[in-house]
Amino acid sequence: MRIWFKMNLHSSSKSSEWKVILEQYQDVLKAKAGKSRKEKEMIQLDQWFQNELPSAIMTRDPKHVTRDELVKLMEWKLTRGKFRPRLGQLVRENSDDLVMEVSKTALQKVAVDLTAAITELTRLKAVGPATASGLYLLLVVHAMHSRTFLHSCIVCWCT
Repeated sequence: MRIWFKMNLHSSSKSSEWKVILEQYQDVLKAKAGKSRKEKEMIQLDQWFQNELPSAIMTRDPKHVTRDELVKLMEWKLTRGKFRPRLGQLVRENSDDLVMEVSKTALQKVAVDLTAAITELTRLKAVGPATASGLYLLLVVHAMHSRTFLHSCIVCWCT
């Protein structure tokens, strides 16, 4: 796992370097989860985020996220970093219709403008750029081979 710290991935365009890190994902997740009170929950939520949720979204027409999925996405996010209990409360205040409308609109903007898609998603209560990047990822997962998630705590955790 020390390879992660020796590579300067931000400036690397070598897919082989990124692949080395991606291959370590499960080990890093287990190491992070092992330090958490909610180890089992973290791994289960990650499985849901990586596999089940994208599949569910892709079966819908129009493609969108439900309110319950947004709430669970926030739980996924909060298991990974700084605990912010107010976010869980705020995200529940979004209506089913609003979540569907916003996520559907963001998906329509995905191919044209990443910034517009992320901005659209931040219309939802408790959804900032970090959560929006995770949600954005889900909306385009069918077209992507790699996954990127902006997380404000990743630098603190890695150092």
